[in-house]
Amino acid sequence: MVHILTYSAGAHGSISGSSPQSVPYNGNGTEVSAVADTGYHFVNWSDDSTSNPRTDTSVTSGISVTANFAINTYTLTYAAGSGGSINGISPQTVNYGESGSSVVPVPNSGYSFVNWSDGSTANPRTDTSVISNISVTANFMITPYIGMSYQGGKIAYIDGTGIHGFIVTTSDLTAAQWGWTGTEITGADGTAIGTGNQNTIDIITAISTSGIAARVCNDLIVDEYSDWYLPSKNELNQLYINRATLGGFVTSGYVYYLSSSEFNAANAWGQEFTNGSQGTVAKNTNTKFRAIRSF
Repeated sequence: MVHILTYSAGAHGSISGSSPQSVPYNGNGTEVSAVADTGYHFVNWSDDSTSNPRTDTSVTSGISVTANFAINTYTLTYAAGSGGSINGISPQTVNYGESGSSVVPVPNSGYSFVNWSDGSTANPRTDTSVISNISVTANFMITPYIGMSYQGGKIAYIDGTGIHGFIVTTSDLTAAQWGWTGTEITGADGTAIGTGNQNTIDIITAISTSGIAARVCNDLIVDEYSDWYLPSKNELNQLYINRATLGGFVTSGYVYYLSSSEFNAANAWGQEFTNGSQGTVAKNTNTKFRAIRSF
């Protein structure tokens, strides 16, 4: 006696293997697999078996079964770190390829939202086309202000985001030279806010001498923060503008502070902290300076 084994797929899947199969009484069929479409998973067969792959053995009667599939669901979890809360539903259950609902990180008074733990800065946030579980935490920080002690120094400048800028050391570093005179360094002539770090990299790449201002900044470690650099011309000007709040600068006697911005082969830009005038400083002259770092 021969029995027929028939395997079919319900919606959102397919069958891998032979179907139908002709099997003698008490014989064994061959393996079949229920293969789910992308975004779906196998649930069971219509006879409630959950075997996958499936091989029917010791067959004594015909078998006709259908593989059942279901869409994948994912959990979206949103949490708040210290200094804020979450407005919106969490957790959320979302089908494959669909979107969650909007959630909003709400900072407490005196705090600002920074980002999510996965690097996103979306606020509000709606996760779309979901294909995996998501679990993220909203990060908050005390709303920064000029002169605030933070990450190894004091906040000296805040950009348009309201939560980023740069920090300056709390005191002057030992006066040092900018570097060699008579040689222009490619790339070390940035003057805008945001160019000091690259200037510093270009200087120490070109000049191996220890003790120059850029290298002192690059090698500086304060409270485990090691990403300091010599400020550009315009970054230095922000230190001048906020000198009273930041404190510790020499503001009498027409003393210059050094920037990382090269002027020409012999000179770099500096700034006098009595009246704020910016001018050139001989590269081989020991000059006061401070280090800054971005946040």
